[in-house]
Amino acid sequence: MHVIEGIDMLNYETKPDEVHLCGAAVVENVYAEKLQKGIARQVYHYYATQDYLLSYIMPTITLGQHAIGANPLIGKYPNMSSYCVDEHFDFFVHNTYAQNFHKFAQPGIKAIAY
Repeated sequence: MHVIEGIDMLNYETKPDEVHLCGAAVVENVYAEKLQKGIARQVYHYYATQDYLLSYIMPTITLGQHAIGANPLIGKYPNMSSYCVDEHFDFFVHNTYAQNFHKFAQPGIKAIAY
């Protein structure tokens, strides 16, 4: 289960104010309905096209579908902003979001970073 599913199960009153999706290893069309409903009052989607783990291994597992953690979003979702963070990483991306989060995190952080 991904954090998107867990948050989707919460009542609106108990959902976090903000969610930061960092290199999310999920396929957009699988979670589009939940994202459209809104998983938080503000969602920040960070992706890195250099994330080789998500760019090459994920499509192998998902039969050619791409993870949102390595690609911009195709759809438009309420209260969701998307940011390419390539410039904040070197060769290693997927496992280094925590060490680099302070470089690109959007203001107002007070909730879940995943």
